[in-house]
Amino acid sequence: AGRVGKRYIFPWRNFMDRKNFEQKNYDSLGDNPELPFLGNLKGADFAPEKGFKIKTLENNHDIVIRVSTYIGESEKEKKHRIEHYKKGEKYFAELQEKYNIRIPKTQFVIGKDEHGYPALYTIIERVHGKNLDERTSGENDDVYIEELEELYINLLRYFEDKHSTNEDILNDFDNVQFVYGKRKNETENHIYLVDVDPTYGSHSSEYAYFLFQMAKMITEAEKSLGEKLLDARAKFKEVFELLSAEEKKNINNGRINALLSD
Repeated sequence: AGRVGKRYIFPWRNFMDRKNFEQKNYDSLGDNPELPFLGNLKGADFAPEKGFKIKTLENNHDIVIRVSTYIGESEKEKKHRIEHYKKGEKYFAELQEKYNIRIPKTQFVIGKDEHGYPALYTIIERVHGKNLDERTSGENDDVYIEELEELYINLLRYFEDKHSTNEDILNDFDNVQFVYGKRKNETENHIYLVDVDPTYGSHSSEYAYFLFQMAKMITEAEKSLGEKLLDARAKFKEVFELLSAEEKKNINNGRINALLSD
């Protein structure tokens, strides 16, 4: 299960193969009319409202496939988009290796959709569980809360490092993009980042948006849990104090003020 056509490499036994963005795959976009999968795709039953772009294989529901049919009009645009994903792949690897953010096995594959148009497929190992925004106070346990706070603190450490060097930062995070659950053959639940569409940049607006989202994630989690995440709040305050006066002025909002006031 999970194999693809000859021109594209996606063997399940070598899920993390990084050869999918070699120039030969880019060049082959115009002359290979086949879907890159041996097996039919179907809309994911766990995300019916997103069936147009979230798919699974009929014979393997432990793989989730996100289809992006826009990869650029011109050859220059296509090449730029592929380079964008190559960078994103590197940034997600760093997030996992340096900041201990769990990410399921993931691979980007260039191919064509069922109509023969160029498409970019994000293939990710499915995590069976609930999005963080779906958990309620009745499902609280010390292990989950400890891991949740660790997630928020590690994301804030990531911000701290990138902001200090003015590097690109992945900034499109929200609780809905994380799942608390298990991959196939796992026995314990963990929090995984399951939305790996790379959105990043190094402009001040990217940093501001990151902190907006962190404040949103923490305050919404506290509301659903019915308790304050004191360690995550302390780290947020610590990071906020590293900002310049101008930056603090520009990112002032209600959620951030709520975290800073207590």
